[in-house]
Amino acid sequence: MHPEGVGDKAANRRDELGGANLGTLPDADDPDQDDPRRFGPWASLMAGGAGVEWYFGWQNNSPFSDLSCEDWRTRESMYRQTRIALDFFHEHLPFWWLAPADEAVVGHGAQGLFAPGELYAIHLPHGGGTRFDLGDHPGLYEILWFNPRTGEGLRPGNIRQGPGPGLTWTGFPPGTDYASGLNHNLCIIIPEWEMVIVRMGVDGNAPPGTLDAFLRRLTLAVSPLPADP
Repeated sequence: MHPEGVGDKAANRRDELGGANLGTLPDADDPDQDDPRRFGPWASLMAGGAGVEWYFGWQNNSPFSDLSCEDWRTRESMYRQTRIALDFFHEHLPFWWLAPADEAVVGHGAQGLFAPGELYAIHLPHGGGTRFDLGDHPGLYEILWFNPRTGEGLRPGNIRQGPGPGLTWTGFPPGTDYASGLNHNLCIIIPEWEMVIVRMGVDGNAPPGTLDAFLRRLTLAVSPLPADP
């Protein structure tokens, strides 16, 4: 972070996620550590920050609180997911010349870190797909997905390229299953949302672009407001 008009650089990081009382819970109480992952390292790094300072809470009636913990393995899942985030930024993103661009990404809590015309990194804390603005830059941009839970990626989803300029659609990540059958019947399985969509095709195929438009609207509808970190 380099405040405009100031000569010295300043490191900005997140601290005390989960509140002063509880902080980040042990894996035994929060095995997946979803909120710490979403609103900790990923939220900070995608905003151009320096990361997160993990805090264990001072009043959670636990032998693993900030005042009493002697075993950092009680948050092993959290540290493992922190490493995944750091490895992604070091291996895949030239983060030092990217700039935050949340306003160019559609959806509650969605974040953008862009080098316009070159590279567009998007964080979707609630999964699914989204639209984002390529600005005035023409061309076809390859769309690849990364799984922040497991570190799996980079992999193509159901849409492999996004056309510019203007708004383009990411499609959905790998693992979203799609099948069509007799009479143009259609079934889409979206594990991220625990959702199955079925369309009876007795009236024939939907007009071109209809399915993409429906999925874009569905993405906006099911993306919840971000929880307070």
